[in-house]
Amino acid sequence: MMTCEVVRSHLSSLMDAALPGTTMADVWQHIDHCRACHELYDALYVADEFYSAVATCAVPEEYRDSLRARMDKVVEEETSAATLRR
Repeated sequence: MMTCEVVRSHLSSLMDAALPGTTMADVWQHIDHCRACHELYDALYVADEFYSAVATCAVPEEYRDSLRARMDKVVEEETSAATLRR
């Protein structure tokens, strides 16, 4: 079974469906059994969905930096919380 460190290094590729089949299966197996990695994956998935939704709407230029900083902070907090629960 993969370690949390290895799984976390593969999360971006997993979300992009860019992992070879056996590696993808191993990562999913770990996520299914590791609460911390599962929560981290969920947080990243939600952030990715949010960023995708925001990217499709027009945000006034004067708010973009502030909005991006707040979204990055939420992702960082969720990542830190998942790491602490590990």
